[in-house]
Amino acid sequence: MKTQVLPRPIPGRVHILTGVNGSGKTRYISALADQVIDDLKAGDSEFSHVVCLSGPVVDKYSQRVYRQTLDYEHFTYLGYRRNNNLFSETAPFRELFKVVLEREPTKQSLNLAGSCLQQLNLEPVVVLVLPSEKGRRDSEYTLDFDGWVKPAIPPSRSTARAQFAFHRNDRRLFLQELSAGERSFLLLMLAFCFCLPTNSLVVVDEPETSLHPEWQLTVMSTLLDIAAQLMINATIVVTTHSPLVVASISNETSLTCEFPDGSEWKKETLFGQTSDTVLLEHFGVVSPRSPRVIDAIQRCLTLISEGKSKSPEFTGAVANLEKFQLALAESDPLFKPLQTIRKFARGTA
Repeated sequence: MKTQVLPRPIPGRVHILTGVNGSGKTRYISALADQVIDDLKAGDSEFSHVVCLSGPVVDKYSQRVYRQTLDYEHFTYLGYRRNNNLFSETAPFRELFKVVLEREPTKQSLNLAGSCLQQLNLEPVVVLVLPSEKGRRDSEYTLDFDGWVKPAIPPSRSTARAQFAFHRNDRRLFLQELSAGERSFLLLMLAFCFCLPTNSLVVVDEPETSLHPEWQLTVMSTLLDIAAQLMINATIVVTTHSPLVVASISNETSLTCEFPDGSEWKKETLFGQTSDTVLLEHFGVVSPRSPRVIDAIQRCLTLISEGKSKSPEFTGAVANLEKFQLALAESDPLFKPLQTIRKFARGTA
C-alpha cells in the first residue's frame, strides 16, 4: 500500500489521525518525519525541529530515523526500536536525558518536569546510574529538578548503558520497576519538558498505549499544557485508536482525519463528547450504549406503549434503529427490549 497523501500539518495545531489497522497511519507519520527532516537539512522548513515519540514498543518510524544517532540540530528520536530486530524500553530515556545533559534546561522546564514526576507519586529527582567498568563500583549522579545542579560526569563516562532510578515513598525504584503505563506517560511528559524547541513538529504514535482510561483522557491535555507553559508553539500529529484521546483535545485546537478514506484535515466538534458518541460519529463504530442508539430504542418502545406499533411512524423508527445493526448477547440488558421491538415490527408480538 502506498503512503497516503495528506496536506502538511498546519503550524501550531494538533492533528488527530485515526483509522483501522493497516490503513496507513504509521506510514504517513514516518514519511512526514522523513520529509520534514530533509527540509530542515536543506534549510527549507516551517518547523525548527522534529521529535518522534511512540507509545507502542514496536514502533515503525523509518530506518533513516531510528538507525541514526541523535541529530540534535534537526530531530530527536525517542522511540523504542533501535534497529530491525532490537527494541529497548530504556533507550528512549537514555536519549532523553542525553538531551537534558547536553542542553541547559530552563528553570521552568525543570519545575514542570518535577511536577510531572510528582503526578506519578515520584519525587522530583532522577538518579543516573552508570555501570562500572573493569570491576569498579557503579557511578551515580543525581538530577534534582527542584535544586538543579548539572552533574559533573567525566567525558570518559558514556551514558549509552545508563540506568535510571526514582524514589516513591522512600523506596528506590529502577525504571523497569515502574509500570508500562507509568514509563510511557513519563517519557511523553519529560520529552515535552526538555526536547521541544519552539516551532517543533512533534509526531506521536498511539500515546494511549498501556494507559488506563483515566490517563488516556488526560495525556494530551497534560502535554498541551506543558507546551503552552513553555510557549513552544508546537505542531503536533497524533495517531490514535482511543476515543478518549480524540475527545480530550479542544475543538479550537484540533483537526482530524480518518484513514483510509480521509484526504484532508477537518474540524470536528468532538471535545468533551462521550466515548460512545466519538466511536459512532468519528470512528463509525456503533456502541449499543451510544445516545443515538438509546434514543432510537426508546422511541420504538414509546410508540409501542402508545399503541402505535402498526403506524408508519413506528415503521420509520424501527428502520432507523436497524441502521445500527445491533447484535446483542442474551445477557445484555438491552437484549429483551430489542427483541420486543423486532417482534412488534414482524407482527408476531
